[in-house]
Amino acid sequence: MYFLSCPPGVKRLIHILRMFNAQNLEDKMPSKKPRITVYLTPEEHAEISASAARAGRSLSQFAKLVCTGFPVPSLEQQKAVQEILKARADLGRLGGLLKQAIAAGGDKFTLNRLLREVDIGMRELKEAAMRIR
Repeated sequence: MYFLSCPPGVKRLIHILRMFNAQNLEDKMPSKKPRITVYLTPEEHAEISASAARAGRSLSQFAKLVCTGFPVPSLEQQKAVQEILKARADLGRLGGLLKQAIAAGGDKFTLNRLLREVDIGMRELKEAAMRIR
C-alpha cells in the first residue's frame, strides 16, 4: 500500500476501490461519470467520515484524493498556511511603510536595517508555509 500513515479503514477502502471494477456500473448510471460503491462497517464509515471532516472535504472528494494518491492536508494545516501567508502580507505592508519613511527623509540607516529584518522575516514565513504544504 502507498499510504503507510492512513488509518486501517482508509487502507481497506483503498484496497476495495482498487479491486472493484467501476466499468460494470456504467450502464446503470444516469450520468456519464462512473461510480464506485464500497461496503463498509459502521466503524470504518465513521473513521473515514472523521478523516474527511478533519481535511475539510466531502466523503467523495476525500475518497478521490486518497485513492488517486494525492496528499490530503488537514483543515488545521490549511489554516496554518493561511495564517502564515497573512503574517507575510502584513510584513510586506510594514516594508512598504518603511520605504515610505525612507523616502520622507527618515533615518536611513535604522530604516534600512528594519527593512532587511522585515525581508528576512518574509522569507522565513514563506519557507515555513511551503514546509507545511
